[in-house]
Amino acid sequence: MEFLLAGGVACLLLVYLTYSIFRPDKF
Repeated sequence: MEFLLAGGVACLLLVYLTYSIFRPDKF
């Protein structure tokens, strides 16, 4: 269960990072 939660958090963080890179003015 913990592994699944960590994976979800990592995926969300990666998506947020990619979004911030593609839209720097929307940081």
